[in-house]
Amino acid sequence: MRFEQIQDINIKVLEALQRGDEAAFEKVYHHYATKIFLFSNKMLSSHPDAQEAVQETFIRLWKNKHKIQTHQSFDGYIFKIAKNVTLNLLRKNVNQQIIENEFYYHVSKEERSPEQFLLTKELKEEINQMISQLPKRAKQVFLLKREEGLSNKEIAHRLNISVSTVENHINKAQKQIKNSLNLSTYLLALFF
Repeated sequence: MRFEQIQDINIKVLEALQRGDEAAFEKVYHHYATKIFLFSNKMLSSHPDAQEAVQETFIRLWKNKHKIQTHQSFDGYIFKIAKNVTLNLLRKNVNQQIIENEFYYHVSKEERSPEQFLLTKELKEEINQMISQLPKRAKQVFLLKREEGLSNKEIAHRLNISVSTVENHINKAQKQIKNSLNLSTYLLALFF
């Protein structure tokens, strides 16, 4: 009997959510957000990315609230959304890392034509200028990661900050550099 009461409350909340009730959405959010964060963080190993996965999961849930089926497992439904969002973020991160690796490989490649050499030199100068404009701590974290090849945990230990703070600094630095870098220059760099 007690289980049925709990089940009825959940069904009522889900039915309210289907109708666009924001209070019901908030209840669902508070019940699942931490679980989805932990699930996504295991796969992504990044607090900011896991937070993004939670946010995107609930955006998709709200957009597709009319598809909720109260007679089926809601856990299964919301975690399927979370899994898809997390896998998309994982793919995006892997693709971004491939692009960055390709970029750095070509920038450091020894055999280049004079045009490639000049472009590479200009590009390195542009990137160094952008790095110099980063906030002090973000620049320090970014350089430890890129130039010394330290792991996030090693950087956190060396600078006496949390791993999530390291991840935040790296993500913000990469985003700022990518957004500042002229798109045509970036594409040319990838080509060479």
